[in-house]
Amino acid sequence: MIAVAVFGVIMAMLLAAVVVAPMVEERKRSEPQPGDEEAVRLERALDTLRRLQFDYETGKLDEEDYAALRREHADAAIAARDELASKDPQNAAVAGEPAAAGQVRCAGCGSTLPPSVQFCTNCGIPAPQPFDSSGE
Repeated sequence: MIAVAVFGVIMAMLLAAVVVAPMVEERKRSEPQPGDEEAVRLERALDTLRRLQFDYETGKLDEEDYAALRREHADAAIAARDELASKDPQNAAVAGEPAAAGQVRCAGCGSTLPPSVQFCTNCGIPAPQPFDSSGE
């Protein structure tokens, strides 16, 4: 009888640890570290862009409002990304590289994308179309 009670207590403690651990980990990740203001601003701007895209696709925003808000938050994301890249030389080298012929850079996160994708594989916002010099 005592063995069953001990087993039950141990199982309850393990279950509590499994339930509480993700909450504790999320809190650790969500707390900004000193000097991470640009990273926090970038993540918030990208999150806002994702939410705007979702709201537009579900019909909560009309096209005019979506375009204005997307432009505003994309500019904020680009500014935060550039500030973050200027602080971290490793990121600055990647951000400063031109895209290869036919490839485009994501306006939200700066990832190099092949011309065939419609959405950024890193942050999920719509990918810009490659520049067509023929004027079509």
